[in-house]
Amino acid sequence: MKHDYYADEKDAAKWTVAFAERGLEREGVVQVAMMPNLPIPAPPYHFDPMPGGTSPAVAQFFQGERLLLLQGATPRDAARIVGLAPSIVYLNPLPYLWAQRAQYFAAVENHLLQREARQRDVVLLDPCTGLSSFSQGPGDTHLDSADITTVWGALRQGDVLMVFQYQLQGQYAGNWQHLARGLLAGTLGLPLVGVRNCGLNGAVRFFCATKP
Repeated sequence: MKHDYYADEKDAAKWTVAFAERGLEREGVVQVAMMPNLPIPAPPYHFDPMPGGTSPAVAQFFQGERLLLLQGATPRDAARIVGLAPSIVYLNPLPYLWAQRAQYFAAVENHLLQREARQRDVVLLDPCTGLSSFSQGPGDTHLDSADITTVWGALRQGDVLMVFQYQLQGQYAGNWQHLARGLLAGTLGLPLVGVRNCGLNGAVRFFCATKP
């Protein structure tokens, strides 16, 4: 996640999917923001229309946020997402750096393990770009399979893992959704059917799996 993406069309899609996955069975959404050490951007801001299928609650919230941002009334700070619902936890224990991701995910793991025993959540892993396996030079915008495994191990039966993936380019472009879904299924030790491919448009997808 980057502050620059807050309240954009991808963010609207993301939170529509997250709330749908939460449903009535889970208490909240934990956004593991994976925010690099970048400053909050200064105005002016630009926003594309929110995608069709955006939930009414998400659309109403982001319309209000966009108005405040365009008026210069608030900085474009991704942590403001907690205003969408009291059940959201914005988790970014330290700036996300590829070279220090072990420390970052150790803190994430600790947070998940310390939840109340009855708590079940959607846990959103929210890198700026997506899975590192499809990059020739992984860095601060990527999510490594080993870190997915760490988070998956800290989840409880009934939790949902949700992973952001931006559209792949180059040699992977033609079949990128199937490739990303298959990689995540293999990482989690699940059959392909155990990973759901969710989203409101083709540019970004959210791969979701319920912990058995």
